[in-house]
Amino acid sequence: MDFLYAPMHASKELRNDKDIVMTAVAHGGFALSHASEDMRNDRDIVMTAVNCSGKYLKHASEDMRNNKEVVMTAVNRPYYTDDYGVASYWDRYSDALEYASTELRADRDIVLASVKHSYKTLRFAHPSMGHDKEIMLEALKQNIEPILRLGINVLNSDKDIMLEVLKFWPNMLSRLSDDFRGDKDIVMVSVVHNGLNLLHASANLKNDKDIVLAAARHNINALEYVSDEMKVIVTQMLDAQNSNTIYSDAISMFDKSW
Repeated sequence: MDFLYAPMHASKELRNDKDIVMTAVAHGGFALSHASEDMRNDRDIVMTAVNCSGKYLKHASEDMRNNKEVVMTAVNRPYYTDDYGVASYWDRYSDALEYASTELRADRDIVLASVKHSYKTLRFAHPSMGHDKEIMLEALKQNIEPILRLGINVLNSDKDIMLEVLKFWPNMLSRLSDDFRGDKDIVMVSVVHNGLNLLHASANLKNDKDIVLAAARHNINALEYVSDEMKVIVTQMLDAQNSNTIYSDAISMFDKSW
């Protein structure tokens, strides 16, 4: 018997038979789409289906799509599976969050669990979730550009978020507000990862020895973005540091020779 499509060909009575439907969905969650309304509202049946793949949440009843345990199970199935439970190469990310109730798409636990598997699911979350630091950081660690295209107001997020974001995406400095590009902590995180980002710092910070030195240590070409006076100051600082390093290395080698 082809259990997968059994409910499709079964009588109305059999589509409402828990044993028959359970056997069918255990072989492939797709079978839930042909089960009776009562069976699509049965927790055991629906849990079995979403354990095959979160995408089958769309066939569950409204009550089940508002059941936190059911939805949590669904969003924690990051890889799509085919109708026989085999992972699909093409459909890598579950969109179970799309089929959750409005209430659960605003549930922090549900959204965070979903986003940990894929930042792409953030587009199905309630807009209020875009202001949650942990959720946004989890998404931003994975990718920045798609999130910006979604229109989520990352650029006006608070300083703590931006400091974390810049550790993963230092070149974001060019897209930040004037306030952030004039913030020493923000700019420092960016230039230590890519000295050429000094180009996007405020005029005041391009005249800050600490910032310019950090940028030049990463990439000496960063000095192209500062004044001649600052070039001289930082170049002397770098030369002094290099001299100290060479001297220390020489002393260390001399000590070892003894």
